[in-house]
Formats: sequence, C-alpha cells, structure tokens
Amino acid sequence: PTDEAYAPVRAMEQRVLYGSILVSVLAGLIAWWWVATLLRREFQPMLAATEAVETMTHDGEAIHPLTGQGDDEIGQLITGFNTLLTTLDTQRTELRHYRERLEEKLAERTQALSEALAQQSLDRERLGFALEASRDGLWDWDAVTNSVYYSPRYVEMLGYTPETFPALLSSWEE
Repeated sequence: PTDEAYAPVRAMEQRVLYGSILVSVLAGLIAWWWVATLLRREFQPMLAATEAVETMTHDGEAIHPLTGQGDDEIGQLITGFNTLLTTLDTQRTELRHYRERLEEKLAERTQALSEALAQQSLDRERLGFALEASRDGLWDWDAVTNSVYYSPRYVEMLGYTPETFPALLSSWEE
C-alpha cells in the first residue's frame, strides 16, 4: 500500500531528475557556445595577424604592417609589431645605403690600388733602365729575413759571375 501511495511522488522525482539533467546539459551547451563565440570574437584579430605573418614568412612575401584596431591588448600588440616592422625597414634601408657606400669606396680604392701598382711597375721599369744605363751596381739586404739581392752588374764589378757569387750575405762578407 505505501508503494502505491508513493508511486506518483517517485515518478515525479524521476521526471524532475530527467528534467534537471536536460536543463543542465542545455545550460552547459549554451555556456560553451557563448564562451566559444566570445573567445572567437576576442581572438579573431590575433588569429588574423598570426595567419598574415605566417603567410608572409612562408610565401616570401614582403613584410607589411598588420591591420588591427582597438585599444585592447591585441590592438597594442599589433601596434607594437607594426612599430617593429617600421624600425626593421628603416634599418634595412640604412644597411642597403651603407653597403652601397662601401661598394663605392671599394671600387674607388681598387681603382687607386690598380693605378698605384701600374705606376710602381712603371717606376721599377724606369729604375731598371736607369741602373742599366749608368752601369752602376746595386745590392739590397733585407735585415729582417736576411735575404740579399745583388744585381748582375754589381757582381761583375766585384769580379765574379752571378753563378759563382751566391745571393747570400756571407758572399759579400768574404
């Protein structure tokens, strides 16, 4: 008899339990959808910026400022990134300018060196002609390496031949 008396109460308890579960599941789904939408909206500028940077780095595309508005943290991040890009572009321009100036100076110095070497070669040739014409002998001693040069005329003036007078300092001392 008591089971029959409490049967409607137990049936109602069961319906309330199922209803509570259904309402909890619905509330959870609605909360999940709302949070996902809110997060998507909040992070959309950051996701777009990330995709733009990734596209620029993988495609070899020139890096250009990102678009983004707002005074929130993501807007500030995008503004900071754009400032960094501007600074990087300025530095690249300066480096290009310095490289061009260095290349110009290198070309100028290479030209000057070529001219100096040509002049030195001409001077040596003239010195050789002058020494040959004057019939004077020439000798040179490099004290650092202890190497000696005796011109053929100098060796001849000493009464030797280049084959019998080796290019050694001891040859002159003897």
